[in-house]
Amino acid sequence: MTLIEIVALVGFILGSILHTILSILIIQRKNKKGSELVFLFLVISVAMWHYGNVISLFSLMLFGKNVPIINQSSNAVACMGMGVTPSLLLHTALLFLLESGRKIKKKIMITMVTIIYLPIIPLLFTAGRIVFFEESDVLMDGSPLVKPFIIWLLFSIFTAAIISRILSTKVEEVEEQRFHFSIFWILIFIIILVTCTVLLKGRDIPYIGDYMVLATMLSSIFPSIIFSYYVYRYNYMEFVLRRSIFYSFLAVLVICFYYFGIRQLSKYLELNYSINAKVLEAVLIIALVYWFPKLKENIQGLIRKLSFKMITDTEYLLNDLSHQISADLLIDLSLLLENIVESIKKSNCN
Repeated sequence: MTLIEIVALVGFILGSILHTILSILIIQRKNKKGSELVFLFLVISVAMWHYGNVISLFSLMLFGKNVPIINQSSNAVACMGMGVTPSLLLHTALLFLLESGRKIKKKIMITMVTIIYLPIIPLLFTAGRIVFFEESDVLMDGSPLVKPFIIWLLFSIFTAAIISRILSTKVEEVEEQRFHFSIFWILIFIIILVTCTVLLKGRDIPYIGDYMVLATMLSSIFPSIIFSYYVYRYNYMEFVLRRSIFYSFLAVLVICFYYFGIRQLSKYLELNYSINAKVLEAVLIIALVYWFPKLKENIQGLIRKLSFKMITDTEYLLNDLSHQISADLLIDLSLLLENIVESIKKSNCN
């Protein structure tokens, strides 16, 4: 496998795991709102896109060639996942907007939802052609279905970005404002990336074009990473992500690093420089085992700095205040108030 295929496989594996975890979190949530239910299907559709690509790339790695039935099935899964994503994205954004206080008549809402999901109909025929008639070329750039779909995709992403920007001004909590604002900018970035890669033919640029295509294919994971970060740090939407999930991601990265890094490097050196691959691989594995705890500690420290700085500052503030109070046997209220004001000033300065 080439470097770009390895990066693509690792990226799609991580995307599949992340969206599976998010799907499970949403399913486990009780008393789901309508927006959360549609959001669940959105996450599942993006997961289908990642799973389809994982199956295709993994079969290529396993068999050394494209197996028609596997290739057609994986393309159909990826096609269906990506095909319904724009409609689900628009529907989710619309429902979140309505829940923020906007009101629309029921008939208008039904009409809008119907229009949103109409583009899915040609997608069903496309998936059928891929599976039953082995026409996987419909996914290629020359297909007449690609350009209209890209325009529809860009329209849905742009609309969702505008709604996110509107929501960032409507919500009261600062963290939620930052979340919607972050989603707005990442969606704008995806629009620019897709436009430059597909519509402006950036994919045809030598060397860089392949990586632009890869970034475009993996771009659906970017908003999910932001969402996961806010869930992890602020329990956004009352979801809870455990640290073990992040360590699972780290384990997957280490496994991929071993297979696509250490093993491939050992084979390359053995083939070209007559180096004993088994000895080199053993040495590199020992280094990897030694390196893994260090990496874990560094990532854990980074997560603490990002996620628990506010908690640490609050604990320091309370401890300092408690020390000031306990130091004075006869509590003077005026002195106590001065200490409180001084502690708050210190907190604001930090």
